[in-house]
Amino acid sequence: MNFSDDYVQFEFSEYTQKNSFKDAFFISPSVGGTIDFNWTNKTVTIKFPEPLRKNTTYVISIGTDILDYNNRNRMANSYTLTFSTGTQIDKRIIGGKIFSKNADGILIFAYKNEGQVINPINEKPQYITQVGADGSFKIAGLSAGNYRLFAIRDQYKDYLFQPNQDDYGVYHGDVKLSKSDSVISGINK
Repeated sequence: MNFSDDYVQFEFSEYTQKNSFKDAFFISPSVGGTIDFNWTNKTVTIKFPEPLRKNTTYVISIGTDILDYNNRNRMANSYTLTFSTGTQIDKRIIGGKIFSKNADGILIFAYKNEGQVINPINEKPQYITQVGADGSFKIAGLSAGNYRLFAIRDQYKDYLFQPNQDDYGVYHGDVKLSKSDSVISGINK
């Protein structure tokens, strides 16, 4: 809580392929500008391009696309770091599973829906995570509200849905998180 730095660091037990880390790194809600990744041995420092929003819970997810340098092994599940620039951390979670022959690389796009039309063709998600090898996912650090979820195999990795390029799935309605909710699970696509 009360996070005020302009960077975070991750240390790995093995050397990782730097480009695979960039592909596997997600921060929600999104930040403006270009994030800077600086490596020293097995440690990466992630510098934010501009100050983070006040009184906001942020979630950094390291997805399963990250590869170790020697054996090209992937992580079985994504890793999540949650922190807040305010005095509290939003602790609501949406979890579920994607059913696909090959779930690797599928992303979950989540949009806080306040009654507007959401179009993932031209709107980047506010929250994003990558599914695990078994298709499971978890989006953490959410505030109360309604969320629209899309499962996208984002071929261009631009966080937008390309209709003639990307596979997709859509949950049948909004997921509603009340102030008293903590975990909503069983969101299956």
